[in-house]
Amino acid sequence: MTQLEPFSNAPISEAVLDIRLHADGAPTFADLDRYVQAVKTEYPQSKKLGEIRAELRADLGAGETPQFTQTASSEPVGYQCISEDCRQIVQPRVNGFVFSRLRPYDRWATFKGEARRLFELYTTQFGARAVQRLAIRTINRLDIPARRVDFKEWIRTGPEISPALPQGLAGFFMQLQQPYDDVKAQCIINETLAPPEMPNTVAVILDIDLVRVEEIPQDPEKLWALLDQLRDKKDEIFLGCITQKMMETFK
Repeated sequence: MTQLEPFSNAPISEAVLDIRLHADGAPTFADLDRYVQAVKTEYPQSKKLGEIRAELRADLGAGETPQFTQTASSEPVGYQCISEDCRQIVQPRVNGFVFSRLRPYDRWATFKGEARRLFELYTTQFGARAVQRLAIRTINRLDIPARRVDFKEWIRTGPEISPALPQGLAGFFMQLQQPYDDVKAQCIINETLAPPEMPNTVAVILDIDLVRVEEIPQDPEKLWALLDQLRDKKDEIFLGCITQKMMETFK
């Protein structure tokens, strides 16, 4: 598989590793409190995470027209712990573990090393549970150095407008969902325009989320070896979405 060398100007705005675990033996919030205290030196800022649940009910009553009522509630699911420099975030949850790194992104070995250390602390605290979902996601910001662009010069997976229509583009949103049988995973690609951070540029968000839910090894060494494979595949997908001209802007 393709191996990318680290870029001096990496386009990754956020890299995310998401490990979902089976519900059996889930930690309580008191357990998660202990984890928050265990990582407090490196991740001193913390706050609770809630999951919004909405419910729509239809009351037929005595009439023919149903009356609808909607209720919403927030259920705590974990914590978000943030490093002192606000670049790294670990989320111990009742249903798993999430680790993310904001830019500047260094390299996979650094990211994986910290993620593994924090995940092993999680499993040590709460005991082993079956892994049922893995996801590696990178949100890339592609800053194209031009005010008006022909997207085909910069990105190979992008919008194409019929020649019968005006070619000006003020915004777009595109999603692809593709299976990758060689790694038994599904990739969700979201692409859209973003407000530029610099003058005379066009900014494109390229969000690549590679998810695997089947045949996940439970042995730790095999699990992290699989994550290496998913990361290589994610890089391969990224390279397939951009041109050489775009890649030159990362160096």
